[in-house]
Amino acid sequence: MNRINLITLGVKDIGKSLKFYRDIGFEASVTGMRKNLLLCSLKMKDQS
Repeated sequence: MNRINLITLGVKDIGKSLKFYRDIGFEASVTGMRKNLLLCSLKMKDQS
């Protein structure tokens, strides 16, 4: 099985970005926050 381990993105609106990824089938959760930095985890939902 192929797997992507890390992708980095810069976005202006993290709320819109999280909504977008959730809408296309990812489970998105915030895993860390600091000034000007947000870490989130994205995992594909089970399609079965």
